Amino acid sequence: MGQCPSLVQKPLTYPSSPSVLWAADVFFTTARRHETSGQEILKENVLEDVFPHLQPNLSNPAGKVRLLTLRLLSNFKVKLPDLELGEEEFQDARESVFKTCLSAEETPASVQQYREKLMYLNRLDFDTVRRCVPKGPYQQVALRCLIGQLYVNMKLLWKPVTDLIKSHAHGMDLKEFWSVWREHLKQAAERAEQDLYKPKKGETPSDALQEKDDSPEEFFEQTFQDAISNPSSPDHTNFRHLLWQAMAEFPDKCEPKSRDLSPLLFQFFDNEYYPADLAAAPAQDIRKPQEDRTDDVMDTDQSGAEDSGLNKKPDQSGAEGTAEDISTSDKVTRTRRKAASRSLVVHLTLFSKFKNPKSLYLEPKLKELYLEMLKHREQDVQRSALACLMTYKAPYLTPYSDNLDRLLQDKEFREELTLFSIDQESSTVQQEHREGLLPVLFRLLYGRMQHKTGEGTQGRQGVKVRTALVLRFLGGCTPHELETFLEMILAPFSHLMSTEVSCADLVKQEVTRLDLSAVIPLSKQQGSLATVQVLLNKMGNLLQGYVPKLFRLLVAMVTSHTRILDSRHLVKKNLLQLVKKVRTLAMRRLLELFHQHDQYSFSVDEIEALFLGAVWPQLDQQRSEVIRQPTPLLRLVHQWSKNIRYHSLLAKSRPDQLDINLIDDIIATFFTPTSAPSVVAMVMEVIGHLLLLPEGSEDTADIEPLEVPICTIPRGGMSGKEAEAPIGTRLLLPHVAAILGHLRSAVQSIGKAGGRQKLPMSELNILSRISAYVEDPQQSAMLVGLLLPYLRRPAITDHSAQVDILVTVGNLVRQVPDPKACWEQLAAMLSSLEGREPRQELCKVFAVVAERDPSVKEIATIIHDLNTWDRKRVEEPDYDTRLSAFKCVNQTMKDWVTLDTTFALPVIHNCFHVVLRLEDFSLRSNAAYCVTQVLQKMEAADSTLEEYKKVVQKTILPLVRKGLWSKNESVHQDSVSLLAELVRTFSSRQYFQGLAQLTDEDVEKDFYQNVTHIQSLDSNYITTDDRERCVG
Repeated sequence: MGQCPSLVQKPLTYPSSPSVLWAADVFFTTARRHETSGQEILKENVLEDVFPHLQPNLSNPAGKVRLLTLRLLSNFKVKLPDLELGEEEFQDARESVFKTCLSAEETPASVQQYREKLMYLNRLDFDTVRRCVPKGPYQQVALRCLIGQLYVNMKLLWKPVTDLIKSHAHGMDLKEFWSVWREHLKQAAERAEQDLYKPKKGETPSDALQEKDDSPEEFFEQTFQDAISNPSSPDHTNFRHLLWQAMAEFPDKCEPKSRDLSPLLFQFFDNEYYPADLAAAPAQDIRKPQEDRTDDVMDTDQSGAEDSGLNKKPDQSGAEGTAEDISTSDKVTRTRRKAASRSLVVHLTLFSKFKNPKSLYLEPKLKELYLEMLKHREQDVQRSALACLMTYKAPYLTPYSDNLDRLLQDKEFREELTLFSIDQESSTVQQEHREGLLPVLFRLLYGRMQHKTGEGTQGRQGVKVRTALVLRFLGGCTPHELETFLEMILAPFSHLMSTEVSCADLVKQEVTRLDLSAVIPLSKQQGSLATVQVLLNKMGNLLQGYVPKLFRLLVAMVTSHTRILDSRHLVKKNLLQLVKKVRTLAMRRLLELFHQHDQYSFSVDEIEALFLGAVWPQLDQQRSEVIRQPTPLLRLVHQWSKNIRYHSLLAKSRPDQLDINLIDDIIATFFTPTSAPSVVAMVMEVIGHLLLLPEGSEDTADIEPLEVPICTIPRGGMSGKEAEAPIGTRLLLPHVAAILGHLRSAVQSIGKAGGRQKLPMSELNILSRISAYVEDPQQSAMLVGLLLPYLRRPAITDHSAQVDILVTVGNLVRQVPDPKACWEQLAAMLSSLEGREPRQELCKVFAVVAERDPSVKEIATIIHDLNTWDRKRVEEPDYDTRLSAFKCVNQTMKDWVTLDTTFALPVIHNCFHVVLRLEDFSLRSNAAYCVTQVLQKMEAADSTLEEYKKVVQKTILPLVRKGLWSKNESVHQDSVSLLAELVRTFSSRQYFQGLAQLTDEDVEKDFYQNVTHIQSLDSNYITTDDRERCVG
């Protein structure tokens, strides 16, 4: 040692360096070959100095380090222990443990030679190798070498090596054995944690992507590192698996060492499992790195429409890269989650082998962990956790172990769930066992509800089926047990459901105490909200007593996520969309809660908390954004509008703005020209619900609105109908002009390119109701001028739509400056409208005009009488009244000196309605006679050209032409007769001169008389011939 101190000292300084070990091996091998000069160097005292530094290399992950170390140690001459009496036969076969380990290490781990390698390894069995261990501190050599063999990537070796390690666990002193084993357990845990955060092959850290340098120096440096790196890096995670699996072979030796094992288990959860599976973690840090926070401050106000932007297109400049990063991240996350689950099963398997679980270190935390892992979505983890609980041998669990095990098997799950009844009447569970068994059973079934792999009802496609089976099974629980199930599911949110503080105070605490470094994992929140949805849909009637806690939870979640989005410049970019999604889900669950529990009496405190945490903050945010689709807040308001009990919520005002209520803010925010059509359509639905809910009906008479603090319901300046209107209508009165303006634009766009062909029924209903509260004469006149032409469009055939339009017109006519301005349009309706209800409503419009202008009262009354129906025979017209009305018309026309078009036009249109559509002969003949009388009066009164054009060309001729096209023979004949009367009356007019040639004083030769007495086919021929004669 004194001759070459530097070479001997090098292994002491760099014990795990392959280069140093190789040089030392050459040196010691050379010394061994020179028997004279090298003896001093190979003495045992030198070995004793070197060995403590080299001993860790015996289990080094690198096979080269293990091999060089064993070659170096094998050069020393050691003295083996004396054999005991009767063991003299082993004297010749004995060799140093170093040489045996070296032979095993030198043999390649290949399919051809692994048996030879096993032969050498079997010599390291404790009972065999103890005779080959030199005197001194070398008792751990064989054990360390066996542990090192677990790094060899050959599965055929792992089980034999584990059995050999088991022999050492039973043969060695437990204290000495555990000192080695504990050392490797901790090292394996540390190295596995490092591997978890090390980029895998093909991955690049995000910071490296951002700071990537394309310089030649960087390229060559990376190439050099790739060239010298070890292509076959050791698998530290698998090594740890093998260590824990080996301990499962000798659990009796490990159980007393729970003070080391329990902290390792919790360390694995904190450092590996929770980061890999955030859905199971207690908290998540969503903050972005400190250096990235200032870069995005300018982007804070450019996030677009909050929840409505969940489906919006990403920025084109970075869409592809973002999608690719997210996809890669998801794949890496899934891989790490599966690996963490496998490691978890290995850890729990050991604890399931212990015989006295109550004596373990940190036993309360361990039991809590077992119960939590029963809710895991993977069956292997659930099965391991259940096995750990079974070690307690609880009297409420042991009798049902087979049942619980079958519930964890895909093929027997459905059958076992049917047979294993917990119903009070036919339960297979003893009453005294329910309290202890059901919490375990609930956790197990909840995990099965989340399971998404396999086939049939055991796979992703059958999640709904399996969930329905579980919920049907839970139908046998008592309300208290069902509440236990809900509390188990929502355990991470128990602090949000506490009733110790008021709901409003809870919301304020969420705003002020939010910690971005310790948020409940977003994926866990998302999963819990999905479960709440299933429970509300499937078991809503059983959750009456749990509604207050669910309401608190949902409002608090919306509040916290709104607060997170307000601090979006501090949050990781890839989590912002998930934050928005979770808030959207929470708002949807709130909506479902209001829908399904509409009889629940929300307290003043709950309502105040709802607006403080969920309504006002979102409304403030969305007021400055472009809304592309209905937001969750708008959908919630839409739900409130459908229930009279909730209308008072829309009147809620802010304490600092008492003159503005919620519906005012909603209309100001969403009812704008920049809002998307779908958003405006939903606002119109809200308006429709507020206006059209039944007023004073038996269903709504006994409904009391919610007690809402600080409400603003318009009352000032109202009288009569406005003062008596329901809350919903009164809330909209300040916005009548805005609503009518939108409807006016909608009517004006009808028929244009890209526009609608007709108004939806909902908007027509709104128009008919809100028109009763219009006070602006000019606006009323403009709407009437738009609606009446729209009513005459061929596409408007629905009687309900026609009635709504006419009701609107009737309301607006009360306000127009000149009610007779629309008289001719109203008259034209008498010939175009067919239904009974629309015509009756049209008569009411005539009556309204008569109220404003008494000069038309007589004709308005006649129009009403001409359209009356029999009170006794409701399906038949009132013939007597109608015939009397015709007589009244004829009597009035006898007294005419000049043509009264105001009187004549409604009569003509109504008469043609009778001629074209009614079957009664007496009514038809009277109608035709009235039209003839009008024509004769026009001739006798020497009507002006303007009257001729208005009555004949624009009114009678189009209606006669319509009748000539009719396939009804009676209508056709009456139309020919009226045409003949027109031709005879106005034969001197240029328009009728050609047709006048077909008339003749001789009835036998008169075309119009003859054409009504022949079949329609022959009449076509005759008409053609006569046309040719006229032209000729």
